[in-house]
Amino acid sequence: MLIAIGGITVAPGLAQAEFSYHTLRSLAQVRRAPGMIASHVTEDQGMYFSLTAWESPAQMKRFATSGAHAKAMARMQAMGASGMFHHYHSDAVPTWAEALSRWRSVHGERVSQAG
Repeated sequence: MLIAIGGITVAPGLAQAEFSYHTLRSLAQVRRAPGMIASHVTEDQGMYFSLTAWESPAQMKRFATSGAHAKAMARMQAMGASGMFHHYHSDAVPTWAEALSRWRSVHGERVSQAG
């Protein structure tokens, strides 16, 4: 399966409200997405993280480039948001601790503590 981990920072103020709106809509979309095995979101050290598991990269790409998620991604810059993502193949859905450790090993511990 394909594991996708994203870490996002968002500007304070009204951008947080818009981010929450897009997050709720994207969560509704991902829960109905073909090929989605698992999806979770959390906040850690001032960043918002998503963890999804997919049957195939093509199914993940279809989700990411359509519907509410595509609209949210198009608004990232306007929300003062920046994100870094990591994808890898696995036989099992990782725990949050495993996912965050893997993300930090790629993007650096200092990035996730910048909030």
